[in-house]
Amino acid sequence: MIIKTPSRIHMALIDLNGSYGRRDGGIGLTISKPNFVLEAETLEKGISIDFNKNIKDNDIKKPMPFKNKGFCRKKIISHFNINNGFHFNVNEAFLTHSGLGSGTQISLATAKLICEYNGISINGVELGKILGRGGTSGVGIYSFDQGGLIIDGGHDINEKKQNFYHLQLQKLTLQI
Repeated sequence: MIIKTPSRIHMALIDLNGSYGRRDGGIGLTISKPNFVLEAETLEKGISIDFNKNIKDNDIKKPMPFKNKGFCRKKIISHFNINNGFHFNVNEAFLTHSGLGSGTQISLATAKLICEYNGISINGVELGKILGRGGTSGVGIYSFDQGGLIIDGGHDINEKKQNFYHLQLQKLTLQI
């Protein structure tokens, strides 16, 4: 089974302090290239990862969030009580920390393949909740599911409590 995800450009966060009654949210645009293409097959136990021979850039392979994001596999496997293992082959990838959403796409693609292999039908929004992705902006999550231009209105201010970052931001603003 193969999954191909887009990348995205996140253009703006809308309202970090909730002054309009909603907190966070954002505007983003899905782009068709570069992609993250992941192939998976089941194993009896364990997890193994290979990279396509055409991926020669060690900057992509070495700090690859796919290797560092083992927590997403563990969360999904634990959440759904999955017993089988998986072999993943990364066929296409793009540089991490380049502003194109690689972490969210890798996490969601991995989780989606694990679920599909186990007959679990679930969308990116629900996967994001399980994995802890999309807490500030849903642009990456909706890019995974739908693509296109995404305008995320954020969370109702009563549903999302202020976190430490927001408190610090307000404190700094008051000191200036």
